[in-house]
This record gives sequence, structure tokens and C-alpha cells, in this order.
Amino acid sequence: MSRLVVVPLSIIGILAALSLLFLYGTIPMHNLNIRRMERALTAFVEENSDAIVLERMKFFGTRYSSSSECTYAVGAFMTTDMSPKDIIIAYENRYASFFGFGTLPIGIQIEDHTDTLPLDNPADDWTTVMSNRYGKSTANTTYYLLYLYSPGHTFLGDHRCFEWYTADYGDS
Repeated sequence: MSRLVVVPLSIIGILAALSLLFLYGTIPMHNLNIRRMERALTAFVEENSDAIVLERMKFFGTRYSSSSECTYAVGAFMTTDMSPKDIIIAYENRYASFFGFGTLPIGIQIEDHTDTLPLDNPADDWTTVMSNRYGKSTANTTYYLLYLYSPGHTFLGDHRCFEWYTADYGDS
């Protein structure tokens, strides 16, 4: 009789372990990936010693309410006395390259420019926040956003990437 009880409990235990792995198994990998993106962006930010970092942002989660996928984005709001043209030249054709992501272009959004981003790109929201929080650029001060963006990674093993989870827009 004890043998009949052990088998169903073993199956329940295995199912519970698989469920936990499905919901939480890749959390450490995703946390590591977002940290790697933050470090890569920091390396580009530190190259421009004339710029001041005002705020750092990150996004991790799903971009849509009807799907489950992991999107990573990290950004830095910055200010400098460089002209918008000089800023664009400084970061033009620059890429971050690291295992698991391939090559990601360094994105740049300069406040007061009319460049548009897709609505599902977190940098679109960040640019609006930047304008509202820090004001407009002047002749001597340019506000801009540097960012890395990598959408559409697998959601398996991380409950934060399911459509019902609110994405993390927290400060880094």
C-alpha cells in the first residue's frame, strides 16, 4: 500500500520541480544578461569624459500584452556641451558585442530632434521622460540618451517575461 502512495507523490514532486524550472529557471541568466548590457553601455558612457550622466534606466520584460518574450534595454540620460552633430559623430557606427547577443548598435536619441523610434522600444518612452524631467537643450547644453536594445528573447524559465508581468522600468 505504501508503494501506491509513493508513486503519485513522486510524480507530483517532479511536476512541481518542472513548473518551478519553467517559471524561475532562467532568472539568473536573464539577470546576468541585463548586467552585461549595463556594463557594456557604461564602457561607452565613460569614453566621453565631457558628458555627465544624469540618470540610468533599464527595461526588462515583455513589450506586448499579447505575447511572452524577454526584451532587454539599458540607457543613460546624459548632458554635455558638445553639439548634437558632434555627439552623433562620436557614437555613429559604434556597436557593443558580447556572447549571447551578437552585435548591438549603440542607440542615440538627442533631445529636440525629430527622430522617431518604434513605440515598442523603451527608449521612445525614455526620450519623453528626458524632455519632461530635464527640459530642452540650449546653445551650450545638449541632452541625449545613449541606449542598448535587444528584443524578443525566449521567455522560458522567467516569469517576468510573461504578458501578465509588469516590465521593470527601474533605475539601474
